Amino acid sequence: MFGIGPMTLPAAYLLAASGVCAPPPPPVVHMDFVTTPAVQRNDLTSHALGSFNISTTFSHSRNETFTVGGLTVSDFSPAYLIDFDAPADPATGLACLSVKTVQITVHYAPTIYIAKEYAPGTCRFRTTLQHDARHGYTDISTYNELLPALRQAVQDAATGL
Repeated sequence: MFGIGPMTLPAAYLLAASGVCAPPPPPVVHMDFVTTPAVQRNDLTSHALGSFNISTTFSHSRNETFTVGGLTVSDFSPAYLIDFDAPADPATGLACLSVKTVQITVHYAPTIYIAKEYAPGTCRFRTTLQHDARHGYTDISTYNELLPALRQAVQDAATGL
């Protein structure tokens, strides 16, 4: 496990808890947000788009009917890599385990669905595409606004280990 034997981990924890280990430098945290251009699909009917399981609530009335002309499905896929440092304590020879670096990459890949009934090039198609593209821009803008707070939360968590 990360080049450290299972018997060393409890010893490293005991050393860290007993104050024998020197305080490690704060871990370096890298966070990347990788966006992929939106994929456009025009192969599903409005009825099929209406059957997607989405988290948005439009109305609480049972008598309303909605026609779904477009839909944006956003895929956020995080990946992470944590690098540990385990220098040996000179007095005991046991490892002092600490987090050295944290790399988090979030991949964002939206898919914009436009109802099959809307022919490409028509006003209805262009307007629906424009509307749904804004959902993707909002996702990216929101993530970028939250990135400093997310980075700080990861930094605090990694430092506290």
